[in-house]
Amino acid sequence: MRKQIGLFGGSFNPPHLGHAMAVAYALLVEGLDKVIVMPSGRHPFNKQLEDDVDRYYMCLRTFDIFGDKVEVSLWEANQAIEGKVNYTVDTLSYIKRQYPDADIRLIIGEDVLAEFESWERHDDVAEMASPFIVLPRDKDEDGEDRNSPIPNISSTQIRKVLSLDLDIELKITMIKRMVSAGVIEIIRSRNLYR
Repeated sequence: MRKQIGLFGGSFNPPHLGHAMAVAYALLVEGLDKVIVMPSGRHPFNKQLEDDVDRYYMCLRTFDIFGDKVEVSLWEANQAIEGKVNYTVDTLSYIKRQYPDADIRLIIGEDVLAEFESWERHDDVAEMASPFIVLPRDKDEDGEDRNSPIPNISSTQIRKVLSLDLDIELKITMIKRMVSAGVIEIIRSRNLYR
């Protein structure tokens, strides 16, 4: 049987427990053998990101609990450093070259799936990485609870808390149930998201 590998991309700015639960869902429920976490080199909507290396290390600390079942890759970040424009289809081509004997599956949220047809070469993406693993949202369009296994945590909400004009320890207390202890350590030591 061919190895099943998931590609989980995003800005991970910062990575949080919702991201970790998404990986657990892909490994445990969808039965993947491995997940490649790919922090983006640049945000698709040109939003400001923390340094690639900081986000890489925060991802390592978030996903280290999964051992060799998760690989964190700097490939997209390196493409951006080299000035190359990168699309999901390019990343999938790279992953397929690295794992030619594996089936690659794209891990995306329901919200991202709604925009899929606007992606660069979306037909090629669908051919290269189907069936997708679509992460269920915790609420439906009407705000009704759907009992999703993925908690409703957003990097935006974490950054907003960290940007408040409050004591750092109070801000850390406010986010400590949303990110791993390793991410808190990096945020604190590197003075991120001020």
